[in-house]
Amino acid sequence: ADIVRLAAGRLKPPNLYLATVQEMGVTSPPYPAARPLSTVDVLPGVAPLPGSYPTYDPWPGGDPLHQDPRLAYIDQDIHLQREGYDLIAKRALDVRVREWLNYPKVLSIIPQPTVGGFQTFEVTFTHAVTGVDAGDFDAFVATKSGEKSTKIAGVQQGANASVWTVTVNLQGMSGNVYLKVLDDDTIVRADNGVPLGGEGDNNGFFNYNGTYAFQDMVRPGDSDFNGSLNYLDIAFHPYLAELLPTMSFSPMRFDANGAFFADGGSLEDPYVIPGNTMLESYEFALITHMLNHPSLNLSSRGGPKAADVIAAWQNNIGQIQNTLGGIGSIGDILLPGLDTLLAGYMTLGDPNSVFLATTLVTLLNQVDNFPTQVGSLDPSAYTGFPAALAPSADPDGDGYTNEQEYAYFLPDGPEAYANAALDPTLTPRTGEGLFKAGASTRLPLLVHPSWDGTIQWYHDGKPVSDGAKVLGSHMRCLVLSPLEVADTGNYTCVYQTATGSGSGRTYTNHTYGPISVRVGENLPVVTPLGLALLAGAAGFGGVSALRRRRR
Repeated sequence: ADIVRLAAGRLKPPNLYLATVQEMGVTSPPYPAARPLSTVDVLPGVAPLPGSYPTYDPWPGGDPLHQDPRLAYIDQDIHLQREGYDLIAKRALDVRVREWLNYPKVLSIIPQPTVGGFQTFEVTFTHAVTGVDAGDFDAFVATKSGEKSTKIAGVQQGANASVWTVTVNLQGMSGNVYLKVLDDDTIVRADNGVPLGGEGDNNGFFNYNGTYAFQDMVRPGDSDFNGSLNYLDIAFHPYLAELLPTMSFSPMRFDANGAFFADGGSLEDPYVIPGNTMLESYEFALITHMLNHPSLNLSSRGGPKAADVIAAWQNNIGQIQNTLGGIGSIGDILLPGLDTLLAGYMTLGDPNSVFLATTLVTLLNQVDNFPTQVGSLDPSAYTGFPAALAPSADPDGDGYTNEQEYAYFLPDGPEAYANAALDPTLTPRTGEGLFKAGASTRLPLLVHPSWDGTIQWYHDGKPVSDGAKVLGSHMRCLVLSPLEVADTGNYTCVYQTATGSGSGRTYTNHTYGPISVRVGENLPVVTPLGLALLAGAAGFGGVSALRRRRR
């Protein structure tokens, strides 16, 4: 009230004074009287020194009796107690951080009744969004033989820009219809332009029929590699967006243990962490497989014993946890999953993985005000298995390296890859051969491209594009399913290798193939043995991966 009187008496005419006191909450008479500046008023820009305990007279900033709750603010001095800091933190979360991280998401995908061969869905976003069109959705019908892709017939905004109706043409098929909301950063919040799921492709991918449930992230277990990567992907996303905008911890994108100095790495802005063209989720799957199969013994073929890898893993995870401050430390609480990631690298044991783990721990030591004491990483205290787990290793002794197994079994997922890499009866093929219409084949790129180069498959010299029966036209493994007679021909792949770093990094195109595929209408079913005989031989060596695109 004194501030209002002072301002009104010195600076404002009566009508503005009345508006001011009403704005301050005095909405009806009697109003506090306006008065001119007097000797008892505090001059502008001057504050009295605080009084001493217990009276604090004079008290700067107002009446201490109006502090609520008082105990949160007064601890025999004018500083906050813990409760006071809690209140400030909660206020910051409510007002600032919540909005900062409030990327638009899909709240629900609700199927509506099927009418005349058309299925509609009501898709509700958490915010009003723009840029929504048919290219942002995929629809599938679940049949006995698997999922069948169907056509998006139309997209229309509902009552407001947060609700959209998507219509699917079933094209004569019947069964449960599922809608997937894709994410290529074209759907953005209408008010601030933030893309679905935040900056980056595929972090706003939703595949659900029903209400999207929001919940706290689940803390991953020590040997849960994918859970750890997913947790780190969410927790680190705001920070990576500034430092490494093209990097993601997502299990289907994260590849960071490449030859750092030889392949364009940089610890100065712009920061670059190169990959080795194998996703970490696949490399770590070899460790997971042995953790789950403790009796596995490949020593007769020159490979590892699972029991030895398990013992090494238990030692390595314990060592890393101690380095990060121990179980229950602030670092452990704030960065769950980091210990699993680092221990995984040390168990792989190849020089590039060990270098990355050591560098990351060193960088943590250099972070100002990091909330816990981080020790140094001594590689001699860890046990790794590069002869079995590195990309160039052949743990099952079948003549194919982990990279070559990865190139072929990539579309089947990490678990299938690990099973093949540790089973001598499962080996890659070239994809070449004679096939009956309706069968399928996959063509792996069995040479080593650059982790940040481009890949493009060609059919008789024409670029191949992804579609209903083609997957991987820009990836390490091209999948053709189901095959048609028109798919007959020679397939080649143009890929890149690279040298140098930064602005001096140069890329060279190479052609892999040709791979001959022949498809006929009336052919006998080709058995795996027959397919192997028909496929012939092709050179193997090196590998690539689903990888981050060069922007």
